[in-house]
Amino acid sequence: MTESLSLVNARKLLLDHQRLNSRRHFGSGIKATLNAIEHLGYFQLDTLSVVERAHLHTLWNRVDGFKPDHIDKLQRSGKIFEHWAHALALLPMRDYRFSLPMMHRIAAGETHWYPKNKKVCKYVLDRIRNEGALAAKDFDDKPTSKAMWARAPSMHALEQLFIEGELMIAYRNNFHKVYDLTERVLPDSAETKVPTEEELCRHLISSFIRAHGFGQLNEMSYLRKGLGPAMRKTALEMIEEGSL
Repeated sequence: MTESLSLVNARKLLLDHQRLNSRRHFGSGIKATLNAIEHLGYFQLDTLSVVERAHLHTLWNRVDGFKPDHIDKLQRSGKIFEHWAHALALLPMRDYRFSLPMMHRIAAGETHWYPKNKKVCKYVLDRIRNEGALAAKDFDDKPTSKAMWARAPSMHALEQLFIEGELMIAYRNNFHKVYDLTERVLPDSAETKVPTEEELCRHLISSFIRAHGFGQLNEMSYLRKGLGPAMRKTALEMIEEGSL
């Protein structure tokens, strides 16, 4: 079945699903901030700051009474967490299990940014296990080169352990990440059952449509390696059953 949508109606649909046509869709205050994050599925964290950091604009434009400290309060209370979507993002804790396939792939040996240094990772993990939550500034090693994006070995280890799920970002201090063991950060209520490939595809499709109203499958599976055929199969099944 083929349907068409005019550009005018497509714009209206997108603005409505993005909740940019009113700041009262989600209510007000910190509960509304959580509702907005759950509706959008994730929002990218960004260091760029014009008036405020870019991700704060995302929420301020959608939430009546939004305050930047809502994010910290929600993160510390286990309602949201940081991980990778198409970039580093804040996600609702209810969706934690859908980040597990990526964590497991990287823990099994897939390279995210840099090859894993097991010795440094062990050192970093042991220190956090024994000393509690630590930030990059708590390690005194230096970058091994003067290249623009060079980082200290401990910084690479923190990011590696974070992306593979051994560590979580417990909170931020002046936007600096503070890492702790996942077992000490993840709330007991979090669902940790690894989704099947079909469950993951359904989640990606449903989340994208909920937040955008329409889109292409390659947008919905952006940076999700090898999911193309499964996404097409799942989308057709969802259309046939009437859920898409």
